[in-house]
Amino acid sequence: YCKRCSAGFPQALGKELPRGGDFSRPQYDEYRTWKAGNLMTHLKNFQAEVKGFGEDKAFCAEIFGLFYEHYKRSSSDLYAVKHTMDFMVTPLFVAKQEPLQAPTTLVKFLQALDPDKTPVVLYGHQGTDNHLRYVSGSPAEVRIWMWQAVSAGGSLWDCTFTGQHPGRSHDRRNAYLGSDIFGWMKEHEKVLHGQQPAASVAMLYSQA
Repeated sequence: YCKRCSAGFPQALGKELPRGGDFSRPQYDEYRTWKAGNLMTHLKNFQAEVKGFGEDKAFCAEIFGLFYEHYKRSSSDLYAVKHTMDFMVTPLFVAKQEPLQAPTTLVKFLQALDPDKTPVVLYGHQGTDNHLRYVSGSPAEVRIWMWQAVSAGGSLWDCTFTGQHPGRSHDRRNAYLGSDIFGWMKEHEKVLHGQQPAASVAMLYSQA
């Protein structure tokens, strides 16, 4: 624990910080809840700082949820942070071998969390989630994922971690795979922007 947590947790809850054992065990649940509260304070401060330069300035962050369960490790999830973000951003990579309909499911989930905010799918043109640096994702699967996200009303954010423009990188596999898709999105921006689902059924996305 950092000095701030070591002092803040006992002061707030009147007990010592839990130690030892597996961090995912219930003995750390109180600490996770306290940590989540601090995270929300932190995000609201960030939001206020950004908005201090104008309401047109956007604030968002990559938050894991649905296909990536990080709450027990980070005390953050999309359910909690959605109020602080200007648009909803969460990752979905081909390399995780989720089902081919995963982008549609993810976009509809983000729309369910907040139908007034644009859902954005973080993907990689390599499709490798930064785990398999020398293995290229299937071009057909990457394109299927991209088109699905767009067709469900979502937007795309290429999150391949090369640290430079693909034109300057040695590894240019799939680098321009979605050029026509982005071009189509630009051409039809007025139709695509602000889509909201209309359905006669409801889906329950359990936070647990």
